[in-house]
Amino acid sequence: MKLFNPRLIVFICALLLGVGFSVPSLLETKGPKITLGLDLRGGLNMLLGVQTDEALKNKYLSLASALEYNAKKQNILLKDIKSSLEGISFELLDEDEAKKLDALLLELQGHSQFEIKKEAEFYSVKLTPLEQEELRKNTILQVIGIIRNRLDQFGLAEPVVIQQGREEISVQLPGIKTLEEERRAKDLISKSAHLQMMAVDEEHNKDAMTMTDLEAQKLGSVLLSDAEMGGKILLKAIPILDGEMLTDAKVVYDQNNQPVVSFTLDA
Repeated sequence: MKLFNPRLIVFICALLLGVGFSVPSLLETKGPKITLGLDLRGGLNMLLGVQTDEALKNKYLSLASALEYNAKKQNILLKDIKSSLEGISFELLDEDEAKKLDALLLELQGHSQFEIKKEAEFYSVKLTPLEQEELRKNTILQVIGIIRNRLDQFGLAEPVVIQQGREEISVQLPGIKTLEEERRAKDLISKSAHLQMMAVDEEHNKDAMTMTDLEAQKLGSVLLSDAEMGGKILLKAIPILDGEMLTDAKVVYDQNNQPVVSFTLDA
C-alpha cells in the first residue's frame, strides 16, 4: 500500500500555489482605476473653435485705453485714438511732446514687444508677429483652464479637455446621458465674459437714435441698445476700464445682502 499518492501530492501543491498567488489580489483594496471612455460609457464630444482674433482686439483695446489715460495724465495731447485688429493708431498734436510719448509707449510695452511706425505726427502701434502668436497660444491655454474649472464645478468626472489643431479645443465628457445634462454642459462651456467700462460719447450721443453702426464706427464709437430708456446710446469705443486692468474680481454681498461684484485694479 502506497502511503503517498503522487497525483494527490501534485494536486495539493497546485492548490497551494493557486491560493498563494490569489491572496494578494484578494487582499488588495486600492489600485489604479480604469477610466472608461466615450466608446464604453457614452457621453458628449465637442470640438470648439477659439476666437483668438477677439483676444488680440481686446489686447489692443486695453492698450488704447491705457494710452489715452496715461497721455491725459502726462498732458500729452493725442487725437483720434483708434483700435482694431491691426493695432492702434493716433495723432500727436504737439510735436514737442514726442519724447514724452516715446517714453510712455516704452512704459506701456512692459514685457511685450511693439512695432511702432511714425509718419510725421501720425503713429501706429501693434504687437510683433511673435508676440501676436504668443498671445494666441496663451489664449488657447487660458480657455482650456477656464473650461476645466467650469466642468469641475459641474461635477463631471474625468472630463478630457485638450487642444486640437491651431485654434480648436476638443472636449470629451463621459457619462452625459440626458439631453438636459448635455444642454447644461454646453451652456456652461460656451458662456464668455469680458469686462469693459465705456464712457458715453457726449458730443454725438444726441444723434444716436438715427445713427447707423457704420456712422458710429467712423466717429470711433459704438452703438448699444438702452434697455431702460428703450432707445440707443452712443459709447466711446476705447474703454475707460478693461478686464486686463484687474488683479482680482469676486462676488460679495452688500448691506442689503444682495450679490455684487468687487474688483481690484492693477494701479
